[in-house]
Amino acid sequence: MDTNQHNKEDKSKKFNIIQPLLFSAFISVGMMVGYKMNDRPQNSLLATTEMDAKSMMNKNGRIEELIQFIESKYVDSIITSDLVDEAIIGIFKKLDPHSLYLAPQEVIEMNDEMNGSYLGIGIQQFKSKDTSYIIDVLENSPAQKAGLMVFDKIISINDSLFSGNGMEIKKLNFAFTTLSKGDNARIKIIRDYKPMTIDVIVDDVMSSSVNSTYMKDIKTIIVKIQRFDAKTYQDFMKEIEKYAADNKPHNLILDLRDNPGGYLPEAINILCQIFEEKDKILVYTIGKDNKRNDYKTSGKRFFNLDQIVVLIDEGSASASEIIAGAIQDWDRGVLVGRRSYGKGLVQEQYDLQNGGAIRLTVARYYTPSGRSIQRSYQDKDRYENDYYDRLSHGDLFNKDSVLTTSKEETFYTLNLKRKVKSLGGVTPDIFVSKDTILASEPYLYATVDTEVYTIDYAIQHRKSMPTTYQGIKFWNIPDDFYTGLLATIGKIYPKSSFTLQTLKKFEPIIKNSLMGLMLDKATYKELQLKEDLFILKAKESILNNNKIIARKKIIQ
Repeated sequence: MDTNQHNKEDKSKKFNIIQPLLFSAFISVGMMVGYKMNDRPQNSLLATTEMDAKSMMNKNGRIEELIQFIESKYVDSIITSDLVDEAIIGIFKKLDPHSLYLAPQEVIEMNDEMNGSYLGIGIQQFKSKDTSYIIDVLENSPAQKAGLMVFDKIISINDSLFSGNGMEIKKLNFAFTTLSKGDNARIKIIRDYKPMTIDVIVDDVMSSSVNSTYMKDIKTIIVKIQRFDAKTYQDFMKEIEKYAADNKPHNLILDLRDNPGGYLPEAINILCQIFEEKDKILVYTIGKDNKRNDYKTSGKRFFNLDQIVVLIDEGSASASEIIAGAIQDWDRGVLVGRRSYGKGLVQEQYDLQNGGAIRLTVARYYTPSGRSIQRSYQDKDRYENDYYDRLSHGDLFNKDSVLTTSKEETFYTLNLKRKVKSLGGVTPDIFVSKDTILASEPYLYATVDTEVYTIDYAIQHRKSMPTTYQGIKFWNIPDDFYTGLLATIGKIYPKSSFTLQTLKKFEPIIKNSLMGLMLDKATYKELQLKEDLFILKAKESILNNNKIIARKKIIQ
């Protein structure tokens, strides 16, 4: 393997670590936009089909014949199903980057997340040394109702030991998947050096993809959407109703940062609440044989939403880009942030008889002005490493430093005729730079290790750690913290040039991680809003009456 290839693979592995939110309790939904099997429109691009994993691979049976020869003649023992899985994966590598095969367990996990609930108790664990600690308890979950708390040290579940050398978090997670709804999980813990036993009833844990807050001074609802799952529109409406039931005009900041996409109908329904008019095109898809499907507004808007600001970044993909593109093309609102991911393909998922599934690209989507958001994927290695290329090029730090592999085309918004470009992704109207500390790859990688180390340190030194906002803000981080962090990073990156002094640049990251762990969720969210550059830029735009598109009101 040549050096360049090794570096690309190394980056890809690190990217898998960096991308997920540290406190996320779920697997990533994957960058997709598609349909639930039970809510496709009648003119769906493809019908639902159940297929056999072997028979789907080759109608002439060549692969099946090959597998039979290997089974009967090969010298070593093999697992046939693994060979079939690998063959299917090999086939999908020849397609676009978003068509893929999902193994049975992946389908279960994906369905749990996209259904808006999963079977379990509602905790997130963190492994420190040889022990699992609880670092998050979901609200209204079985765990919260039973009395489990952050920093509880898990010893055993139903008499199965979950501490000691070799203990893995996935083993603990698997312990709950083997239980059924209504089963009792007897969990032995240690809290403040005292052993305790707590019985928790396994149940459906609701995992809403939507949360909100309100800025009274500018009459603005802030809605964060993490993904577009089966309940996103329903949850969105509940959050809006909290503040806008009076039918008075309210502004909306829609936060789609790091939202990888999901179900297309959920995104369309949300757009129908942003646009008052009927039959206004929001997005269209072109599938096989140039079959076109248009998605339009319903004209059934239930709340009086005035100024709109959408927050996007390099992690906003697919359904997120559909919403951003429609709002920008119709001059309905202002986009704040950084150029989005650039994923303009539509997938549908088909179940296989082995419990797995295939997710197949069946169409491309286009914004109302005709823009394709999809980045070029002719060079798949470059496609997968786009984040790092943008990082090193300066794309994420300077609005004028644009890196793209896609053909640049110019389009115009449909109301104000503003110039917008198709660069692979949606380009915001107002740019927000990424933290410049991440401009160097070593610092980017070490950021995640610093967050993990901070949690570990807090667990081991909990009694002496600050627990309030003021306490954490003015905490004089001790030398032993930085000494331990330097040793940890040195083991991971032995050739790095970090010193105790350079590591002190991570102080804001360290304190933010600590606040997320120590403070209650409401307090932490409120503090984040005050310091969030995206929110501050959005607020400034609203106070200026979204001047970028203010002429729209005159034209209409």
